[in-house]
Amino acid sequence: MRRLSFFGAGALVLGAASFAACQTDESTVPGSCEPGAWRCTGTVAERCTDGVFAASVDCADTAQSCALDAGGTAVCVSCTDGATRCTDGTLELCSGASFQSSAVCADTGQVCRTTGAGAACVALAWTQLPITIEDPVVNGSSLMVPIDAISFAYEPASDVFVTAFDRDLTVLADTFFWRLDGASGVHDKQPLSGTTFAASEGFCVGGEDWCQLLGFDPLSSEWVVLGPSTSGMMRVGSSFASSIVAVTGTHPPDSHVSRTHRFAWPARKLFLYGSTGPSSFGDAVYALDLDAASWSVATSGLPQVDDNCLAHDPSTGLLYSVGGRVTTDGGNTTQTLATYAVIDLAAGGQSTAPLPVEVGARQAMSCAFDPGRRVLYAFGGSVVNDPWDEAQNEYHNDLWALDVDQGTWTRLVADSASGTLGPPDAYGDHPFTGYPEGPNFGQNRGYLEYDAAHDRLVVIGAVPIFTHEQIYFLDLGGVEQLL
Repeated sequence: MRRLSFFGAGALVLGAASFAACQTDESTVPGSCEPGAWRCTGTVAERCTDGVFAASVDCADTAQSCALDAGGTAVCVSCTDGATRCTDGTLELCSGASFQSSAVCADTGQVCRTTGAGAACVALAWTQLPITIEDPVVNGSSLMVPIDAISFAYEPASDVFVTAFDRDLTVLADTFFWRLDGASGVHDKQPLSGTTFAASEGFCVGGEDWCQLLGFDPLSSEWVVLGPSTSGMMRVGSSFASSIVAVTGTHPPDSHVSRTHRFAWPARKLFLYGSTGPSSFGDAVYALDLDAASWSVATSGLPQVDDNCLAHDPSTGLLYSVGGRVTTDGGNTTQTLATYAVIDLAAGGQSTAPLPVEVGARQAMSCAFDPGRRVLYAFGGSVVNDPWDEAQNEYHNDLWALDVDQGTWTRLVADSASGTLGPPDAYGDHPFTGYPEGPNFGQNRGYLEYDAAHDRLVVIGAVPIFTHEQIYFLDLGGVEQLL
């Protein structure tokens, strides 16, 4: 008669028949095991007959594993009690040798992720990369970046960032990049060779060089550096040899600062929309053809906006402008926007839609586009009622996602404590100090990018008051469970 063994709902029946060939270890010697004893060898269940262990069944044939039950019988099981796994966003726990639903992670605003120890519901969270400057002259723990609207370039293959173009103050011909190792956080200077911008080159506002636009061209594997007013565009190869391509066309206004930009590499364009001028905000989208190195006005007659953020959808060619401030009287009065705009660069003009009620009116948000999920991410921002007394303002560090096809918003990371207010000064104004583990940028606008190579968000921004520029990452694995 055949002996049957069951272990829970997921167990496979094992019999004593159909034994395989003898094993080659000591268990093949007659009398080396107790008759009727069971054992597991990998995924194979083996039973002792005539003093020799022989294979009964290979549990791998049914995508199971072998285990001994409480009575010492080898059984095929779907899982080991206590094991966990993720199935379509549901955390499952092994009980009675089969997986049972334990929690739908999205119900608590979390995602289900598999780790080395199993699986768990986890909340999306930012991680800070601590910065270590390695330089004989400069020291500190913050990034060196242009002071007028942060820009950075990222090369995913080597996990390297470039955060600024700079030159030696005593030997002006010696130029370099400020480079960041994305794994170690080491921040150092990378000397440049070849032809670089002259010390007299004007990036904006009559010769200043603090309004840089930095990018990495995935097609040519070159770093790109320019300013809204530069006469050329600097391209730097993997050996950090530089050349300059002359820039033509209709440049953006030289007198404007705090420009909002977005490199759109699939479209081979750099877009600018949103800036602060001497008597107005930006009211046109300027586009630089990155191959022809030519500026043009992509569309004009838009609302006069500053302190917004930009994202570009490569599939539709639409440009998104989120939040910011708008003026109709040259900046004498302004209104913070509770809307986002969808700009049709082909047809001209724009349509607007409201931000979520929980977001409301905000400026200084950071945004980026995820083409695979077709999602626009919008981070943080502020409501500035008084630029001096920060007790009158609102500062945010939440993260939202817009499904651009459905027009629906989802909050991915909730607001949390962002910093502390200091005692009032002689004028009654309170300073704000942001928590550096953040990102917590106060009134400052960061720059956000989606990193497809690592499926994550990267943001750099200035944490007030003395922490200065820091970099943060957010792993997006499983975010579609929330969307």
